[in-house]
Amino acid sequence: MGLIDFHSHILPGIDDGAENMQESLSLLQQEKDQGVSHVICTPHFYPEYQDFEEFSKKAQNAFSALCCETSCGDYPSLSLGCELHFFSGMHHSFLSDSFCPAKTNLLLVELPFLSPVPEAAITALQKLHEDVGFDVVLAHIERYADDRQYKKLLKLVRNGTVSAQINADSLMTEQTKRAAHKLLKQNLISYVGSDAHHSIRRPVHINTFMQTVHENYPQAYFSILHKTMELEERLKGVNHA
Repeated sequence: MGLIDFHSHILPGIDDGAENMQESLSLLQQEKDQGVSHVICTPHFYPEYQDFEEFSKKAQNAFSALCCETSCGDYPSLSLGCELHFFSGMHHSFLSDSFCPAKTNLLLVELPFLSPVPEAAITALQKLHEDVGFDVVLAHIERYADDRQYKKLLKLVRNGTVSAQINADSLMTEQTKRAAHKLLKQNLISYVGSDAHHSIRRPVHINTFMQTVHENYPQAYFSILHKTMELEERLKGVNHA
């Protein structure tokens, strides 16, 4: 069983990730070398100032181009989702399943981390799960450890309202490693993402991360592998590169 990269910015020329096809292929080679068998492409979408139709078309075109480019090579398979930035009233808005990889109901949501997480975000996450029916995945949860809403976010994870995704470089980054260790120790992580943007500046570190987790947090390691197996089933039928 291979690993799944749940959070990446490898689509060429769509956000602050890979600038071109060559960079996308370099990142995919890193994924392959580190035992990743499936990559979910999650370009940033900021509803406050991006048009959904324009974003969706651009993302699909970039995804199709990357699939075409990798169709004859030995690369991980691909599916298209997005990293949806929180916006006020998002649980009242129409959210298409095109935000979700392979038309699943898995929705990767990014909260503010350079500014305080608003109280309204906690309600929105609950409503997205309970009323709208999304399986919400909170992007790079370790980044919110110093936020005043962090304990409430952890409560949502513990009660199953949201799942937590951690970045593979979190154990290597001074600002996040303490929170990352605590999250793994408490076995609160479901998914791992490279959050890779560039093959040198922000590369893939999934293999290093998983080796460290295996050595230090075996319960978390096998829990992540179990979630990976479940996710593989949910992603069946996706567009393979």
